[in-house]
Amino acid sequence: MRNTPFAIKDAGVLGLLALLTAHGILCSNSRRSDAYSSAKPRGWLDRFDTWLWRPDMRRHDEYLAQSTDVFDLELRQRALERGR
Repeated sequence: MRNTPFAIKDAGVLGLLALLTAHGILCSNSRRSDAYSSAKPRGWLDRFDTWLWRPDMRRHDEYLAQSTDVFDLELRQRALERGR
């Protein structure tokens, strides 16, 4: 049996629920930290793609900001989705 860093004070269903909840939370935190530590650094192609993408998004934002009301905004969004 594995030792846990917490003590179960209630026996029965509540104790089991406390054990499962605490163990699930502790295991998910350790998995999350492992996932972040193994992330690959972005390559130069990814950074270049982001550099090319930002001005395009800025133009879209400026175009959408010129809308006069919600209906105009929706029309502009549809136009952008369709490729103008």
